[in-house]
Amino acid sequence: NNTRWLNLTDVNISNSKIDVLPRKFGAFQYLRRLNLSHNCLSQYSGWIWLKEASIKKTLRFLDISNNSLLEISEYIWDLNALVELKMSHNILRYLPQGIEKVRNLSILDLSHNMLMYLPIGIVKLQLQTIDISMNPLVVSPPIWINEIIFPSLIQYSAKILHQYCRDKHIFFRYDQFNEYISRKKIGNCFFCGNICTSPYVYAAQPVLPIFEIAATVIRETSEMPVVLYEYYSCYPICNDN
Repeated sequence: NNTRWLNLTDVNISNSKIDVLPRKFGAFQYLRRLNLSHNCLSQYSGWIWLKEASIKKTLRFLDISNNSLLEISEYIWDLNALVELKMSHNILRYLPQGIEKVRNLSILDLSHNMLMYLPIGIVKLQLQTIDISMNPLVVSPPIWINEIIFPSLIQYSAKILHQYCRDKHIFFRYDQFNEYISRKKIGNCFFCGNICTSPYVYAAQPVLPIFEIAATVIRETSEMPVVLYEYYSCYPICNDN
């Protein structure tokens, strides 16, 4: 009886050579803990299951460590109930914007990645513990960024299509196409929350000391590193304000 699976609260499918999960996986109505560590989830596509209403309301613990992830879908920030997130031992160079939506997030493990910056939305969270050890942002000299960027034709097209689909409540049947639009669109402005105007500003600045982000900061150095936070803003309106 396949319906019995929908009542599971704790699922551990680590070390299972999984490379993608079907969309129906997000239909678990009571799932609170999910361990996907030590698999092969290296693809950007295949995270559409995170958009399902059921799992967004219930999942409190997610472990996607040791998956050789180069990047992660912004859909992960739709997990409204998430309290603990483990993303260690991957190859992540950046995190998508929107982390501030996970308001209940308390424990965040980002160790053993390739992160140079943190998304600025993290300053809005009330983390108890963050692990940033074994990342370039801890040991490398920070490189400040403040660039005015004109979007590519692909970015601009994805922006228009994303806005149209959002306003008309359209969702394409092809999950990979939806993910592609989300991935290629211009980032959202940190100040107004809308998709940035054209042109826009991409910046990485030391907005807040890392020890003010969480009660406990785990790092491999004795001194607190100077961490830069990356963000997008509309130019010139929001950027000047």
